[in-house]
Amino acid sequence: MAKKSADKESLVKEALLTIARAEGPLRLTGKGPNPAVVMPKTDKAVVAQLRDPSDPLIWESGKDAEPRVGLTAAGFRMVVGDLADENVGSVARGVAERLDMEVRINFLEECVAEYPMSAVELEPLLGDAVKRRGAARESGLQRERELAERRRLNEAALERCLAHAKSLRTGRIDELRGLLVAAGGTVPDSPMPVPNGSAPPEPVTDEDRDFRRDVAERLVSSWRDAVRYDKADASEYLEAAIENLGAMRRIGEVGESIPFDAIFHADVPGLPTGERVRVTRSGWQLELDHGEYYVIEKALVAT
Repeated sequence: MAKKSADKESLVKEALLTIARAEGPLRLTGKGPNPAVVMPKTDKAVVAQLRDPSDPLIWESGKDAEPRVGLTAAGFRMVVGDLADENVGSVARGVAERLDMEVRINFLEECVAEYPMSAVELEPLLGDAVKRRGAARESGLQRERELAERRRLNEAALERCLAHAKSLRTGRIDELRGLLVAAGGTVPDSPMPVPNGSAPPEPVTDEDRDFRRDVAERLVSSWRDAVRYDKADASEYLEAAIENLGAMRRIGEVGESIPFDAIFHADVPGLPTGERVRVTRSGWQLELDHGEYYVIEKALVAT
Protein backbone atom coordinates (compact mmCIF):
# COMPACT_ATOMS: atom_id res chain seq x y z
CA MET A 1 0.00 0.00 0.00
CA ALA A 2 2.83 2.42 0.85
CA LYS A 3 4.46 1.70 -2.53
CA LYS A 4 1.21 2.47 -4.39
CA SER A 5 0.87 5.75 -2.51
CA ALA A 6 4.45 6.68 -3.34
CA ASP A 7 3.87 5.77 -6.97
CA LYS A 8 0.78 7.96 -7.12
CA GLU A 9 2.61 10.92 -5.59
CA SER A 10 5.40 10.49 -8.13
CA LEU A 11 2.89 10.36 -10.98
CA VAL A 12 1.09 13.47 -9.69
CA LYS A 13 4.36 15.38 -9.50
CA GLU A 14 5.39 14.12 -12.93
CA ALA A 15 2.09 15.37 -14.39
CA LEU A 16 2.58 18.78 -12.78
CA LEU A 17 6.13 19.05 -14.12
CA THR A 18 4.89 18.08 -17.59
CA ILE A 19 2.41 20.95 -17.43
CA ALA A 20 5.01 23.38 -16.07
CA ARG A 21 7.61 22.54 -18.73
CA ALA A 22 5.25 22.37 -21.71
CA GLU A 23 6.01 24.72 -24.59
CA GLY A 24 2.48 24.57 -25.92
CA PRO A 25 -1.08 23.98 -24.68
CA LEU A 26 -1.95 20.63 -23.08
CA ARG A 27 -5.12 18.82 -22.10
CA LEU A 28 -5.34 16.71 -18.97
CA THR A 29 -6.83 13.53 -20.45
CA GLY A 30 -8.49 12.07 -23.52
CA LYS A 31 -8.08 12.77 -27.21
CA GLY A 32 -8.02 16.12 -28.95
CA PRO A 33 -5.88 18.76 -30.65
CA ASN A 34 -3.67 19.23 -27.57
CA PRO A 35 -1.53 16.43 -26.09
CA ALA A 36 -2.86 14.70 -22.94
CA VAL A 37 -0.94 14.84 -19.70
CA VAL A 38 -2.18 11.54 -18.20
CA MET A 39 -4.17 8.49 -19.26
CA PRO A 40 -7.42 8.50 -17.26
CA LYS A 41 -8.01 4.73 -17.40
CA THR A 42 -4.67 3.83 -15.85
CA ASP A 43 -4.19 6.96 -13.68
CA LYS A 44 -7.65 7.65 -12.20
CA ALA A 45 -6.19 8.30 -8.74
CA VAL A 46 -3.69 10.77 -10.24
CA VAL A 47 -6.45 12.65 -12.07
CA ALA A 48 -8.58 12.71 -8.90
CA GLN A 49 -5.76 14.26 -6.86
CA LEU A 50 -4.96 16.81 -9.55
CA ARG A 51 -8.64 17.83 -9.61
CA ASP A 52 -9.17 17.62 -5.83
CA PRO A 53 -11.96 20.20 -5.28
CA SER A 54 -10.73 21.10 -1.79
CA ASP A 55 -7.24 22.00 -3.03
CA PRO A 56 -6.93 21.65 -6.83
CA LEU A 57 -3.43 21.41 -8.26
CA ILE A 58 -4.53 22.34 -11.79
CA TRP A 59 -7.09 24.42 -13.65
CA GLU A 60 -8.92 23.35 -16.78
CA SER A 61 -10.69 25.42 -19.43
CA GLY A 62 -12.16 25.14 -22.91
CA LYS A 63 -13.73 21.74 -22.29
CA ASP A 64 -16.20 22.05 -25.18
CA ALA A 65 -13.72 23.46 -27.72
CA GLU A 66 -9.99 23.14 -27.12
CA PRO A 67 -9.40 21.81 -23.58
CA ARG A 68 -6.43 23.31 -21.79
CA VAL A 69 -4.80 22.69 -18.42
CA GLY A 70 -2.42 24.71 -16.24
CA LEU A 71 -1.04 24.91 -12.72
CA THR A 72 -2.74 26.48 -9.74
CA ALA A 73 -0.67 28.15 -7.02
CA ALA A 74 -0.83 24.88 -5.02
CA GLY A 75 0.42 22.88 -8.01
CA PHE A 76 3.18 25.39 -8.64
CA ARG A 77 4.42 25.18 -5.04
CA MET A 78 4.56 21.39 -5.28
CA VAL A 79 7.02 21.40 -8.20
CA VAL A 80 8.80 24.76 -8.11
CA GLY A 81 11.82 23.19 -6.44
CA ASP A 82 12.32 20.95 -9.49
CA LEU A 83 12.23 23.77 -12.02
CA ALA A 84 15.30 25.47 -13.43
CA ASP A 85 15.84 28.94 -11.95
CA GLU A 86 15.41 30.58 -15.35
CA ASN A 87 12.01 28.91 -15.82
CA VAL A 88 10.47 29.75 -12.45
CA GLY A 89 9.44 33.27 -13.50
CA SER A 90 7.59 32.26 -16.68
CA VAL A 91 5.76 29.42 -14.93
CA ALA A 92 4.84 31.68 -11.97
CA ARG A 93 3.61 34.33 -14.40
CA GLY A 94 1.20 31.86 -16.00
CA VAL A 95 -0.10 30.90 -12.56
CA ALA A 96 -0.47 34.51 -11.37
CA GLU A 97 -2.42 35.67 -14.43
CA ARG A 98 -5.41 33.54 -13.35
CA LEU A 99 -5.48 34.69 -9.72
CA ASP A 100 -7.70 37.37 -8.18
CA MET A 101 -5.93 40.67 -7.56
CA GLU A 102 -5.16 40.40 -3.85
CA VAL A 103 -4.17 36.72 -4.11
CA ARG A 104 -2.07 37.56 -7.18
CA ILE A 105 -0.11 40.26 -5.35
CA ASN A 106 0.61 37.96 -2.40
CA PHE A 107 1.67 35.16 -4.74
CA LEU A 108 3.99 37.40 -6.77
CA GLU A 109 5.59 38.90 -3.66
CA GLU A 110 6.19 35.41 -2.32
CA CYS A 111 7.79 34.26 -5.59
CA VAL A 112 10.08 37.27 -5.94
CA ALA A 113 11.20 36.93 -2.31
CA GLU A 114 11.93 33.20 -2.54
CA TYR A 115 13.14 33.07 -6.15
CA PRO A 116 14.89 36.37 -7.01
CA MET A 117 15.71 35.09 -10.52
CA SER A 118 11.97 35.38 -11.31
CA ALA A 119 11.92 39.16 -10.80
CA VAL A 120 12.48 39.99 -14.48
CA GLU A 121 9.39 38.01 -15.49
CA LEU A 122 7.19 39.00 -12.55
CA GLU A 123 7.99 42.69 -11.96
CA PRO A 124 5.72 44.00 -14.78
CA LEU A 125 2.84 41.84 -13.56
CA LEU A 126 3.37 42.87 -9.94
CA GLY A 127 3.61 46.55 -10.90
CA ASP A 128 0.37 46.33 -12.88
CA ALA A 129 -1.37 44.55 -9.99
CA VAL A 130 -0.27 47.21 -7.50
CA LYS A 131 -1.43 49.95 -9.87
CA ARG A 132 -4.84 48.30 -10.26
CA ARG A 133 -5.20 47.81 -6.53
CA GLY A 134 -4.42 51.49 -6.00
CA ALA A 135 -7.06 52.45 -8.57
CA ALA A 136 -9.58 50.14 -6.92
CA ARG A 137 -8.77 51.61 -3.50
CA GLU A 138 -9.21 55.17 -4.80
CA SER A 139 -12.49 54.16 -6.42
CA GLY A 140 -13.67 52.69 -3.12
CA LEU A 141 -12.68 55.85 -1.26
CA GLN A 142 -14.54 57.96 -3.81
CA ARG A 143 -17.66 55.83 -3.33
CA GLU A 144 -17.37 56.29 0.44
CA ARG A 145 -17.02 60.05 0.02
CA GLU A 146 -20.11 60.11 -2.21
CA LEU A 147 -22.06 58.00 0.29
CA ALA A 148 -21.01 60.30 3.13
CA GLU A 149 -22.17 63.34 1.13
CA ARG A 150 -25.50 61.66 0.34
CA ARG A 151 -25.94 60.83 4.04
CA ARG A 152 -25.19 64.46 4.94
CA LEU A 153 -27.71 65.74 2.40
CA ASN A 154 -30.28 63.19 3.55
CA GLU A 155 -29.83 64.16 7.21
CA ALA A 156 -30.31 67.82 6.29
CA ALA A 157 -33.42 66.92 4.28
CA LEU A 158 -34.72 64.85 7.19
CA GLU A 159 -34.33 67.80 9.55
CA ARG A 160 -36.32 69.94 7.13
CA CYS A 161 -39.00 67.22 6.89
CA LEU A 162 -39.26 67.12 10.68
CA ALA A 163 -39.60 70.89 10.75
CA HIS A 164 -42.37 70.69 8.12
CA ALA A 165 -44.12 67.96 10.13
CA LYS A 166 -43.87 70.03 13.32
CA SER A 167 -45.38 72.99 11.49
CA LEU A 168 -48.23 70.80 10.22
CA ARG A 169 -48.88 69.42 13.71
CA THR A 170 -48.92 72.92 15.17
CA GLY A 171 -51.43 74.01 12.56
CA ARG A 172 -53.48 70.88 13.21
CA ILE A 173 -53.56 71.53 16.95
CA ASP A 174 -54.64 75.13 16.38
CA GLU A 175 -57.39 73.88 14.09
CA LEU A 176 -58.55 71.33 16.67
CA ARG A 177 -58.58 73.98 19.37
CA GLY A 178 -60.86 76.07 17.22
CA LEU A 179 -63.14 73.11 16.56
CA LEU A 180 -63.22 72.26 20.26
CA VAL A 181 -64.24 75.77 21.21
CA ALA A 182 -66.81 75.88 18.40
CA ALA A 183 -68.31 72.63 19.71
CA GLY A 184 -68.74 74.19 23.15
CA GLY A 185 -65.65 72.67 24.78
CA THR A 186 -62.84 74.39 26.62
CA VAL A 187 -59.17 74.48 25.72
CA PRO A 188 -57.04 73.27 28.68
CA ASP A 189 -54.03 75.31 29.76
CA SER A 190 -52.06 72.11 30.47
CA PRO A 191 -52.01 68.57 29.03
CA MET A 192 -54.07 67.30 31.97
CA PRO A 193 -57.87 67.63 32.16
CA VAL A 194 -59.16 70.59 34.12
CA PRO A 195 -60.95 69.34 37.27
CA ASN A 196 -64.45 70.49 38.10
CA GLY A 197 -64.78 72.20 34.75
CA SER A 198 -68.26 72.96 33.51
CA ALA A 199 -69.54 70.47 30.95
CA PRO A 200 -70.14 71.86 27.47
CA PRO A 201 -73.77 72.28 26.50
CA GLU A 202 -75.46 69.29 24.94
CA PRO A 203 -76.13 69.61 21.20
CA VAL A 204 -79.75 70.30 20.38
CA THR A 205 -80.08 69.97 16.63
CA ASP A 206 -79.00 67.13 14.35
CA GLU A 207 -76.54 69.54 12.80
CA ASP A 208 -74.98 70.18 16.23
CA ARG A 209 -74.79 66.44 16.91
CA ASP A 210 -73.13 65.76 13.56
CA PHE A 211 -70.65 68.57 14.21
CA ARG A 212 -69.75 67.20 17.65
CA ARG A 213 -69.30 63.72 16.20
CA ASP A 214 -67.06 65.08 13.44
CA VAL A 215 -64.93 66.98 15.96
CA ALA A 216 -64.67 63.89 18.18
CA GLU A 217 -63.55 61.72 15.24
CA ARG A 218 -60.90 64.23 14.20
CA LEU A 219 -59.58 64.61 17.74
CA VAL A 220 -59.38 60.83 18.21
CA SER A 221 -57.70 60.42 14.83
CA SER A 222 -55.01 62.92 15.81
CA TRP A 223 -54.65 61.25 19.22
CA ARG A 224 -54.21 57.84 17.57
CA ASP A 225 -51.41 59.21 15.38
CA ALA A 226 -49.71 60.83 18.37
CA VAL A 227 -49.79 57.54 20.29
CA ARG A 228 -48.59 55.56 17.26
CA TYR A 229 -45.58 57.84 16.80
CA ASP A 230 -44.91 58.02 20.56
CA LYS A 231 -45.59 61.75 20.85
CA ALA A 232 -46.36 61.83 24.59
CA ASP A 233 -46.96 65.57 24.96
CA ALA A 234 -49.30 65.69 21.98
CA SER A 235 -51.22 62.58 23.04
CA GLU A 236 -51.73 63.90 26.59
CA TYR A 237 -52.93 67.24 25.29
CA LEU A 238 -55.33 65.56 22.88
CA GLU A 239 -56.63 63.23 25.59
CA ALA A 240 -57.47 66.28 27.68
CA ALA A 241 -59.17 67.91 24.72
CA ILE A 242 -61.18 64.77 24.01
CA GLU A 243 -62.36 64.40 27.59
CA ASN A 244 -63.28 68.10 27.79
CA LEU A 245 -65.43 67.72 24.72
CA GLY A 246 -68.11 66.08 26.87
CA ALA A 247 -69.96 62.78 26.31
CA MET A 248 -66.62 61.15 25.41
CA ARG A 249 -65.69 58.03 27.35
CA ARG A 250 -62.39 56.19 27.37
CA ILE A 251 -62.58 52.47 26.60
CA GLY A 252 -60.18 50.71 28.96
CA GLU A 253 -57.01 51.87 30.69
CA VAL A 254 -53.62 50.62 29.50
CA GLY A 255 -52.67 47.54 31.52
CA GLU A 256 -56.21 46.95 32.77
CA SER A 257 -57.56 43.38 32.71
CA ILE A 258 -61.10 43.23 31.30
CA PRO A 259 -63.44 40.73 29.63
CA PHE A 260 -63.14 40.72 25.85
CA ASP A 261 -66.00 42.33 23.92
CA ALA A 262 -65.64 42.65 20.13
CA ILE A 263 -67.93 45.73 20.17
CA PHE A 264 -65.41 47.76 22.15
CA HIS A 265 -62.16 45.88 21.57
CA ALA A 266 -60.18 45.31 18.37
CA ASP A 267 -60.70 41.79 17.07
CA VAL A 268 -58.42 39.02 18.35
CA PRO A 269 -58.86 35.94 16.09
CA GLY A 270 -60.29 32.95 17.91
CA LEU A 271 -60.88 34.78 21.20
CA PRO A 272 -64.36 34.22 22.68
CA THR A 273 -66.43 36.96 24.29
CA GLY A 274 -65.77 37.25 28.01
CA GLU A 275 -62.21 35.95 27.92
CA ARG A 276 -59.92 38.06 30.09
CA VAL A 277 -57.64 40.35 28.08
CA ARG A 278 -55.14 43.11 28.84
CA VAL A 279 -55.61 46.61 27.38
CA THR A 280 -52.54 47.74 25.39
CA ARG A 281 -54.07 50.97 24.06
CA SER A 282 -57.29 52.70 25.12
CA GLY A 283 -60.22 53.31 22.83
CA TRP A 284 -62.90 56.04 22.70
CA GLN A 285 -66.65 56.15 22.42
CA LEU A 286 -69.13 59.01 22.12
CA GLU A 287 -72.27 58.70 24.21
CA LEU A 288 -75.41 59.65 22.33
CA ASP A 289 -78.98 60.27 23.43
CA HIS A 290 -81.21 57.60 25.00
CA GLY A 291 -78.32 55.39 26.17
CA GLU A 292 -76.91 54.87 22.70
CA TYR A 293 -73.21 55.21 21.91
CA TYR A 294 -70.87 55.47 18.96
CA VAL A 295 -67.49 53.69 19.12
CA ILE A 296 -64.94 55.95 17.44
CA GLU A 297 -61.81 53.94 18.22
CA LYS A 298 -61.76 50.39 19.59
CA ALA A 299 -59.30 49.58 22.34
CA LEU A 300 -56.35 47.35 21.46
CA VAL A 301 -56.08 44.25 23.68
CA ALA A 302 -53.85 41.23 24.07
CA THR A 303 -54.25 37.88 25.79
